[in-house]
Amino acid sequence: MPNKSKNNDPKQKSPEVDLFVYLCGQNTPEYTYSVVEDLSETLIVRMRSFINETSFDVAAFEPQVSLLEKKLSIIEHILGDLLPCKNEVTNRFGFAKEMLAVLKRSATVLIFQTSSNSQDIIALQRVIQIHVLLFNLYDSYGDPAFREEGYAQSVRRYISLLNSWVEAFRKLQDKSPDVIQMFEFHMNEVEYILRILESHIVS
Repeated sequence: MPNKSKNNDPKQKSPEVDLFVYLCGQNTPEYTYSVVEDLSETLIVRMRSFINETSFDVAAFEPQVSLLEKKLSIIEHILGDLLPCKNEVTNRFGFAKEMLAVLKRSATVLIFQTSSNSQDIIALQRVIQIHVLLFNLYDSYGDPAFREEGYAQSVRRYISLLNSWVEAFRKLQDKSPDVIQMFEFHMNEVEYILRILESHIVS
């Protein structure tokens, strides 16, 4: 039952409201947002430098992983209690964090398999490359960059490329069970991302 003795004065904030206001940065200095935005953008630009239109430069990326992780950790520390909130600043940081995680995971597989000439592994590598290349179709806030010139053509090209590698993979004989599992995982992820990107194509 409601507590009848409770003060219903709308000017009186509950502890929960005070906590929410604090967490969502109402009292956060403006320069904190500016610093976080600048650092996040710099980190994203740096990670994009390892990705061109056709490939992910794993050899150049790998030596920089520790430094990229350190920069991400610094940004996370500055953000502090703002992280539960959703705004442009935290969205940009979240995109940087997700991008680094995907690049690291992809690099691990690509480097581990780089010396193999097996057709199933080559197909797996190509699908992983597509996954990484799709970051080119997002802005720095993690939203599809559908206003960019050539967006629709790029999405359709990646869809066609993925389909061709999926078809080639399924025709292969004597595929490794481990490779099949990895291929299905990355294929599903890429298909999901492409559906999102495709849904933003302006007719």
